[in-house]
Amino acid sequence: MTVSFRCQSCAGWRWRGAIDMELRDAQQLMATWLASRPYSVELVEERLSNGKPVWMAYSRELVGCKAHGETRHGAIENLKDARREYILSLLVDEMDVPEPNDTMPAMTVYRLT
Repeated sequence: MTVSFRCQSCAGWRWRGAIDMELRDAQQLMATWLASRPYSVELVEERLSNGKPVWMAYSRELVGCKAHGETRHGAIENLKDARREYILSLLVDEMDVPEPNDTMPAMTVYRLT
C-alpha cells in the first residue's frame, strides 16, 4: 500500500511507500519525522502551590502544545513527546501541520523571581 500525507512543509502531497504498513503506523512515522523539525521552545519556570518549582515548555507554532517537567531538560524532553502526539492528531484528522517559524528564537527562557 502507498500512503500519502499533506503537510505545509512538503509543498503539496508527499508520497511514502508503505508496503504492508497500517495507516496508523505510517501516520506515526510521519508524525515523528515532522515533530523532529526545529520548532521553537518557550520555557517558563512556575511554582506549584507547595512552592516547588516546575518548568513549563511550549511550542508557539503548535497552539496548545505544552508539557512540564521538574527540570528544564525534563520539560523539553516531555515537549518532544507532546509535539509528536499533537502532530499525530493533526494527521489523523487530516489537518495541516504548522511549519516551524524560523524567525522566532530557537529557545526563550523565563524565570520567576
